[in-house]
Amino acid sequence: MIPRPITALLALLALGGCSGIEVNTARDPSTDFSAIWTWAWYESVNNEAPDPDLSELARRRIKNCIQDELEARGYSWGPADKADMLIKWVAVAGPSVELAPVGFRFGIDDPLAKTAGTGPSNLSEGSLVIDIIGNKVPRKIIWRGVAEATVNRSLPDEERQRRIQEAVSKTLRNFPSHKPM
Repeated sequence: MIPRPITALLALLALGGCSGIEVNTARDPSTDFSAIWTWAWYESVNNEAPDPDLSELARRRIKNCIQDELEARGYSWGPADKADMLIKWVAVAGPSVELAPVGFRFGIDDPLAKTAGTGPSNLSEGSLVIDIIGNKVPRKIIWRGVAEATVNRSLPDEERQRRIQEAVSKTLRNFPSHKPM
């Protein structure tokens, strides 16, 4: 089960750091991850960061960290129309944000939301949600990671970057890898 904390963690980390990152993940047991090798951003430019408190720099850092983690696991970037999986993320750096379930907003089957506690509907400050979407019709979420942490806006910039890297790394730690980790 994946709680909405992952979304809060990433946003939180992006805004100024955090202490104690709590992560939950869930995966679709019917997905064969050994057949998945390429990825692209879902709606490439427009990953959802509904929080105006999340700076453009924090958004770039989050995307770069996600890309680095996927490449370290043996996945290669490819064009969205040919990629095996699509990546969608949400981060919250300010007050809580209420979102409709991913499937409702984007027309994607979300079998992970059918289990209580795995759908990111109310995201609190310091949340990060990373959704991995299978790129075969019909599209569905095949893996979700949610991180939560406390925001500390007084941290220096270098520490904020380190905390974003830590949050993304912890969130994707249980994502299947093609390389020994």
